[in-house]
Amino acid sequence: DSQVERQGSTDTIAAPDMKKLIKLIVAGAFLYSGLWRLLFAVNRLLTRAQPAFILMYHRVVPEGTSAHDQPWLLFRSLPGIVVSPEMFKRQIAFLTEHFSVISLETLIGHIDNKKSPERPSVVITFDDGWRDNYEYALPVLKYASTPATIFLSTGFVGTTRIYWPERLLYLFGHGDRTKLSVSDLPQELLSAKLETLLTEMTAADSDALESQLEECISILKSARPEAREELMAALLKQFWPNGAEQISERVVLDWNEIKMMQMENIS
Repeated sequence: DSQVERQGSTDTIAAPDMKKLIKLIVAGAFLYSGLWRLLFAVNRLLTRAQPAFILMYHRVVPEGTSAHDQPWLLFRSLPGIVVSPEMFKRQIAFLTEHFSVISLETLIGHIDNKKSPERPSVVITFDDGWRDNYEYALPVLKYASTPATIFLSTGFVGTTRIYWPERLLYLFGHGDRTKLSVSDLPQELLSAKLETLLTEMTAADSDALESQLEECISILKSARPEAREELMAALLKQFWPNGAEQISERVVLDWNEIKMMQMENIS
């Protein structure tokens, strides 16, 4: 999803996407060259211990899934926190082949007892407690007999509440952006940078909008929650003057799904 700017016959990649491309190239070289094995060996010689890693996942969602069939998938997230079930399955296969996949509790026990496992270890975690963790991640974890830990936002469990970044993506993806009047928004958060960004987003194409939304979310992460909610409410009112369409679908786990996952070694 690189943003390409055409200038005559020359193609240039925007700076943020160039960074992603460089990271991808470095990660691929690190993986396929086997350099990671060498680094692990050096680490063990220096520390006399095997390394342990904690991986942080968020969402596991099929590519091209129709929101008509599953309306809760209307609330998408930025690509950086989403992986497809197929890719997740490949990653779990790689991890189980080359690492000891252990629970977070086991890792804490190793640390408390100053014990080093025989193989490099990895802990799989998920943030936020998305419904797709049950629908799409659990079958992969269950098949591989792999433990995992989910960090829940308990105030959202079993409700139809939506995290603010996904609400923002939904507003700009489904609302009428042409109705946005930046000058009428609450002023506390409107730095010159954010004001310019929001103005550009009213007429941006889909490729540019994706990058701009990512930058907008990054800026708003440091805002006071109350001010951010005031801004979100103002955006909602402008995009849907007559009231937003009502979405009653749950996008976060409920307590029954959580209990089912606990039975499959998911804590």
